[in-house]
Amino acid sequence: LKPFDEFMDNLFEGIPKEDIEVFSCSHVMPKENLLTLCVGKGPSNVPFKFNYQNRNTKPVMNELGSFLANIAQMVPDGMVVFFPSY
Repeated sequence: LKPFDEFMDNLFEGIPKEDIEVFSCSHVMPKENLLTLCVGKGPSNVPFKFNYQNRNTKPVMNELGSFLANIAQMVPDGMVVFFPSY
């Protein structure tokens, strides 16, 4: 995933950048097969607030599960889901 610098800073804090080897490839799928979404709420209108206080909140996690299950039914060959945690 790019940009990678922020991930490097968060994942490898305290490790000098010159000590980290990065390997990157181009996309393995055509652009027309890629969809990027920012989603603010789930199918039941429960807001997606993925902050520290809500990280284990059952309604938010259930809503996320329902959302991903709904999308998975429409995506024929799988999906990758990424969201940052603060």
